[in-house]
Amino acid sequence: MKIGVTSQNLRTVTGHASKARSFLMYEWTAEQTLQPEEPLELSMEMSIHAWDKRGDHPLLALDYLITGPCGKSFINQMKQFGYG
Repeated sequence: MKIGVTSQNLRTVTGHASKARSFLMYEWTAEQTLQPEEPLELSMEMSIHAWDKRGDHPLLALDYLITGPCGKSFINQMKQFGYG
């Protein structure tokens, strides 16, 4: 299971998920251990807020996304992709 955490400073959970570009990444294994992976760094154009909806988006491959406060716009956009 893939888990992403919005983290602009790559140390703490941050909000504004639609404009976030830095994510801590984890894999939850069958042995029920949480394994850290390389952080995900998106370009400005690949933030959910700016993404043109063409092609694949790395956040859509996640099973879970943990974030601080986020707005209705982000929630509604993620619902369009079948999340929430």
